[in-house]
Amino acid sequence: MCSSDLHTISTQDGYILTLHRIPPRSGAGRPVVLFHGMFQSSRDFLMHPRSKSLPYKLQENGYDVWLANARGSQYSRGHLTLNPNQLQYWLFSVDEVVKYDSTAIIDYVLTTTGSENLVWIGYSLGTAVGLGLTSSITEYNQKISSLVLLGTTAYVGHCKSPVPLVLGIRSEEHTSELQSHHDL
Repeated sequence: MCSSDLHTISTQDGYILTLHRIPPRSGAGRPVVLFHGMFQSSRDFLMHPRSKSLPYKLQENGYDVWLANARGSQYSRGHLTLNPNQLQYWLFSVDEVVKYDSTAIIDYVLTTTGSENLVWIGYSLGTAVGLGLTSSITEYNQKISSLVLLGTTAYVGHCKSPVPLVLGIRSEEHTSELQSHHDL
């Protein structure tokens, strides 16, 4: 049986994020952050049977596993002053996830574990966040020993969904269409 811990952190811009931790079976393992894909959550890393689940495989190999949840995902819908039913809550892009979520997650994991650096494994959105972080906030490069990118994100310019809004492509056509259909 695996024990897991729930951790709640706040970003500098007020979003409240939840991290699920699967600690190593013994000792102090090397920390690894798994960051989910677009419209997913930490739960998606645990959908496979335990024998084939990446977080549990990492734990079996001595890693201290941290499952991240970006703002707006199933487990990170809190904010210090905003409500998810308000449009203002949803007016963020990948840039804010890079600038605020990823830095808060990394700093919290390193402080909690006492480690100098960690492994970042990103899937889809998690790859964009990892690449954005290491290219724009370069002081975090020393805090990430390995950057593993799975299912990298592709161009979504002609997408007729909330994806452009979430990615920061905020044309008035998309914004008004989303607001009129209450997709937010």
